[in-house]
Amino acid sequence: MNMELDNLKDEWRKANEAISSNGGDDCRKFNPEGKTSLDRLAVRYRRFAIISAIMSCFSLTACYSLSKVSVPEPLPWWFWLVMLAYFLIAALMDYWLYRHVSDIDCATMSVDEVLCRTMLYRKRHFQFMMVLLPMALGILGYMAMAFSKETEVLYAMLAGFLVGLALGAKAFIDFMRDYRRILN
Repeated sequence: MNMELDNLKDEWRKANEAISSNGGDDCRKFNPEGKTSLDRLAVRYRRFAIISAIMSCFSLTACYSLSKVSVPEPLPWWFWLVMLAYFLIAALMDYWLYRHVSDIDCATMSVDEVLCRTMLYRKRHFQFMMVLLPMALGILGYMAMAFSKETEVLYAMLAGFLVGLALGAKAFIDFMRDYRRILN
């Protein structure tokens, strides 16, 4: 009986060392991929923040390039500022989520605290979407009106919208899958 208790204590100690936050190779025993749902969320939010920041730079360079070309400009200068604002807001929102999701530490926080924070950031994700989606639809609608006589441009916009919708739906499903895994 005493031998079994010693073996149990030894196994418990080994398991505790393996799950400790020291980042050792023993942690891989419990997660062969090496990434948790929290890690995937943080990486995804960081990636979206970087993409949005790059797109904000693109909107500035597009505005500058169009101002130097002698082709009649179908979009006014303020439209490019709206695009810049949209991408900067998206970058800031995603970066905020990245920072806060990255701060969740399952090793030091209680289960209740991890779950409460996860539910809060999931809620913020939905709130941020409710801000960004109408803005994106407004931008697309204005562009469609500006290019209403250019059917090729409208078809290209429609194709881009459909591809973006599919990619956005896939990303949303991935985000929600990771949130669900954390909350279950």
